[in-house]
Amino acid sequence: MDIKEKKKLCKEHMYRYVAVHLADGSSYDGIVEFVDDHWLRLAVPGAVQPASRAYFPVPYTDYFGPWGYYGGFYPYPRRFAALLIPLAALQTLLLLPYFW
Repeated sequence: MDIKEKKKLCKEHMYRYVAVHLADGSSYDGIVEFVDDHWLRLAVPGAVQPASRAYFPVPYTDYFGPWGYYGGFYPYPRRFAALLIPLAALQTLLLLPYFW
């Protein structure tokens, strides 16, 4: 498959949940967000780890915590992470069932 055929295949599956296999043997699954002549961008579910609290240490308090009674629920965790893949490395693109 040449680059134009790969781009056309990715455009046909835009905003769908797919599995991709790359030339180096790795495989990913995600939603096709963007494709151009050189890149494919997938929205990969659950790939972002929660931010470490080491950058924002919580000061010690003996009562209800630094945020008051209800606690610190912000920032919300991300559901999807962007994964940029070179279109030339794409070997296989498979459509997967996706349930909400």
